[in-house]
Amino acid sequence: MIRVYYTLEKTDSRKFLERIFTEYLRLPAPDLVFNQYGKPYLRGNEVYFNLSHSGSLTAVAVSEAEIGLDCEKIKNRSYHSVLKSFSEREQQEIDTPESFLRHWTIKESFVKFLGTSIAKELKELEYFGQTLYLKNEEQHVSLLTEKIEEYLLTVCTLAPQEITYIQV
Repeated sequence: MIRVYYTLEKTDSRKFLERIFTEYLRLPAPDLVFNQYGKPYLRGNEVYFNLSHSGSLTAVAVSEAEIGLDCEKIKNRSYHSVLKSFSEREQQEIDTPESFLRHWTIKESFVKFLGTSIAKELKELEYFGQTLYLKNEEQHVSLLTEKIEEYLLTVCTLAPQEITYIQV
């Protein structure tokens, strides 16, 4: 089971993460370590998590297996400059700011699931027809996008799981 803890109040993301560990997961003095791309891990614990923030929303997804999370505030603005880095097939599916952000959060959550960087993978990553491809190879991951107020959140895991959203 996946739990996504979130707040809609502007907060320091590191302090929010520590609060989730201590108050909700009962992990005293969590020891955070980071990989070369900045993905955080807990040293000595079998708890997997991922952190994301946008606007005033901060969210932490917690699971028993590797996980990626991305959130973005839905804004009515042009994404044409970024859209150029998407494939023609993707561009055909993107017709609103929300559909752009759905594609973006799916890609970003997958990259965070892998523990790498969007800049490194963006040109090789394609999402269309509700399927994600990396270097033209279908990726067998579970992607779930949820709308919370004016935000889109996407969770990426290896297998489908029940997700509970908890506002803190």
